[in-house]
Amino acid sequence: MNSAQTTANPEPVQVIAVAGAGNGSGRTSVAVNLAAALANRGHRTMLLDGDPALADVAAALDLHPRYGLADVIAGRCDLASILLDGPSGLRVVPAGANQSRLTALSAAQSRGLIAAFSDLDETPDVLVVDTAAGAGSATRQFIQAAGEVLVVVGGESPALHQNRDLIRALGGRAGHTRFRVLVNRSDDSCGAEVAERLARLTEAEVEVALHYVGAIPDDPQIERARALGLPVVNAFAHSPAGRAYKRLARRIESWAPPPRHRGGAAFFIERVIRSHQPMQCQAST
Repeated sequence: MNSAQTTANPEPVQVIAVAGAGNGSGRTSVAVNLAAALANRGHRTMLLDGDPALADVAAALDLHPRYGLADVIAGRCDLASILLDGPSGLRVVPAGANQSRLTALSAAQSRGLIAAFSDLDETPDVLVVDTAAGAGSATRQFIQAAGEVLVVVGGESPALHQNRDLIRALGGRAGHTRFRVLVNRSDDSCGAEVAERLARLTEAEVEVALHYVGAIPDDPQIERARALGLPVVNAFAHSPAGRAYKRLARRIESWAPPPRHRGGAAFFIERVIRSHQPMQCQAST
């Protein structure tokens, strides 16, 4: 299929933005393991590191990128040349040195970045985005453009209040009205209670719907897998955490697929860019 055909009739892509308050929530670990679990199930999965300040995705997979998305924007290389190979066919888009440039692209750069995603030989059917902690402008851009938002929550009271503030901000400034909630380092029964407490805190203040999707147990195999440069779902597939990620991947397959008109990965990037550009008045005719 040539690039013109890809642009004219893009395949729909399920975009899942992984968010969370604070850098200790385990957000990146969730994004990496979720993406790997989906790839293990045969999905064409791409993982985009949306946090240039930390660039944790490559480190978690023991990958060593030379270039990132900022280099594609600057025209120093094409998108295909920065993609990294992760386990089970997972494709990784590493963070650039200054990915905040997504908020200040010229018209030509915007068209070039959208075309770069359109021209990929193998487009994903699932795109997982590891966003930066909190509700900064870059995170809001990804949230506005994504079809699904997965909020990673710890069970501690401060984490609940931080994530309430995060959801309130994203539900207000980013305009998202539905969030999936994953409780990290918890068993499922406690996780359901934590999600219910978060819902009570949040829904009284902002009109959003929270849907609990499960819990990831506190499993020492997660750190052992990270030391190997592998997701736990690959290194220790039968561990408690490995099984939990496989259940989460199966659950995601039951979520409503993106509508045909939403388009492919290029459409997502276009929405990210547009979400930060001010609306301009059009001349009357």
